[in-house]
Amino acid sequence: MTSRFIRCINGHVFDANAHGACPTCGWSEKEAAPASSPEEESGRGKQATPLPPEPNPTRRLLVLAAASAGVALAGAGTYAVLSRCGGPLGTACPTPDLPEPKPEPRQQATAGLEPGSEPKGEPKSEPKSEAQPDPKSEPKAETGPPRFADLEPLEQSEQLAVARALGLSPFLTQMVLVVRAIHLSRANPRDLAAKRYLVPFVKANQPLALSEAGSAVHYGNAVRQDDAAARDYLKRAADFGVVSARVELAEMLLAGQGGPRDEKAAGDLLVLAARAGSEHALNLLSTIGRGRGTEPTATDLEGPVNQRNWSQVKPIATNLADAQIAQGYNAMGLWSRFGPNRSAAEETQWYRKAVALGLSISMRNMAWDETHPSSGAANFVEAIAWRQLERLYVVPRGSANAIGLAIWEQSGFLDRTQWSKLRTLFAGIDIAGPRGA
Repeated sequence: MTSRFIRCINGHVFDANAHGACPTCGWSEKEAAPASSPEEESGRGKQATPLPPEPNPTRRLLVLAAASAGVALAGAGTYAVLSRCGGPLGTACPTPDLPEPKPEPRQQATAGLEPGSEPKGEPKSEPKSEAQPDPKSEPKAETGPPRFADLEPLEQSEQLAVARALGLSPFLTQMVLVVRAIHLSRANPRDLAAKRYLVPFVKANQPLALSEAGSAVHYGNAVRQDDAAARDYLKRAADFGVVSARVELAEMLLAGQGGPRDEKAAGDLLVLAARAGSEHALNLLSTIGRGRGTEPTATDLEGPVNQRNWSQVKPIATNLADAQIAQGYNAMGLWSRFGPNRSAAEETQWYRKAVALGLSISMRNMAWDETHPSSGAANFVEAIAWRQLERLYVVPRGSANAIGLAIWEQSGFLDRTQWSKLRTLFAGIDIAGPRGA
């Protein structure tokens, strides 16, 4: 007979087939079994019911601990929710009022349209991004000396008032102011005010002022050094016929300063300067292997002028005048005064052209005409002003002294007040005249 072990309600294990009831406590299997159908009763004895596994006490403790922890966590969560909501137990947290989402403009525009079709009405608008400044395009603050072209003009107001009081002609007044500005600029190369005196005359294309401005820019005297700008000023002066501008521009062309090197253009300028009597130009021509040429020079005029041979003077003077050489202008003035077709008006015009280029002999001729007018009284104030300019432009000391003596001879024709105004007119420059006047 097979054995069938079972556990009683009190935990005692016994063989149910050998004992009808638990030998220890008397518990029988029939007392615990529920009522069953006859079919179940008939099949119960066929197969022994396996014993349930002995419960593990450690596992039981772990299950109980996990359950306790779950209850604790649930309670903590409930407390956190209630604390956040701020309401009593059993009340739901209020739902925050959120704005209803609005449909995108594109969705509104395309609502109800067939796929692939474009909305009618408002055109499509792309989002515009603000233009950001390009750091490279921002102007940089310039430092250093100013450009000559940016200088504000400075008028010689006191000199202008004195010239009007003395009754000087407009052309003589202009030349006095130009010469004074040039002398102050050269005597004080770093003085910006002297450069500003030049500005009105540079704007008026006065040849001597253009030449001085070109030199100042070339060497950076009180203004920003700029070879390209210097070339421009010097070329404008050279086109009028200023000898010093022609030589300086030629030197820049030979050195390639402010632009490409151009030996031919430099040579042409040096030839013109040499024809006007520049020894420096002759020396530069020899360095590039070029001669002065066969064209007439200022020296060729000396003999015919001294001999009053006006028939020879005219062709030479015309040739030189066509080349913007000041000696040609002066000779044409002499021919207009003493030649066969005399004209005082033409004589003055020729002299003025030579004076504008700084030719001192024409300044003397202008003074002579004022003391020996073809009609009317002599104007000694105008004459002495011209002689002062001549003295400032004559380089040889002996000639300058001779001019000073000539001024002294005529000084008695001016009163003390006139001499005082003349000194104001040439303020900053030493001029000849009686002391204490």
